[in-house]
Amino acid sequence: MNGTGAAANDPAPAPPPNKLTFSYYDFSSGKEGVDINLRHTFKSSTAWIGGYRENSGFDQARVGYQYDYHHNWLTFTHQSDHQTEVPSWSAPTQCKTLDRKFATRSSDSGAPASIMPSRI
Repeated sequence: MNGTGAAANDPAPAPPPNKLTFSYYDFSSGKEGVDINLRHTFKSSTAWIGGYRENSGFDQARVGYQYDYHHNWLTFTHQSDHQTEVPSWSAPTQCKTLDRKFATRSSDSGAPASIMPSRI
């Protein structure tokens, strides 16, 4: 039998490398907002650019990059992004093992990073 469907043991197709999302927010406070983001996924990283606009006059543009490293039982993620309106850079780093997650977060205020183990 010659079928055109995928066999049960065929690998799943890779997701598309680009993703465009649009969101509309209708807050109970009467404010409304729209958010648009464009992401591109590379082999081990993702880059994005986005914008948010509120009817109250709050506007924000964002750009960012995330790197993911995977090896056996270890996952290491580092992200960096910049936002306008209240201009700031943030760069959280996260490391996951099989049974624990260790996250270090840096703040844009220059405060020291903290290390927080937690159960997944």
